[in-house]
Amino acid sequence: MKKSAAKFNALGGALFGKMAQYDMNPQTIADGILSLIDMEKGTRPLRLPLDAIAQGTDQEFINARADIKAKWLAAYSN
Repeated sequence: MKKSAAKFNALGGALFGKMAQYDMNPQTIADGILSLIDMEKGTRPLRLPLDAIAQGTDQEFINARADIKAKWLAAYSN
């Protein structure tokens, strides 16, 4: 097996292990969908993380990416 394939398989194994460890509750998904439905028109976010594994870092990543995009846009808009 090639080195890259072994790394990919190890990553996949780690991800599936985390998924089994956190046993994502389907109710979390349903609650997330309902919260999107209940939001006012035009206020729904581009992304709504429901990932228990990331423990909030996914939202932190989304916010940081949005901040960087805003800086980039400001630089090209002047």
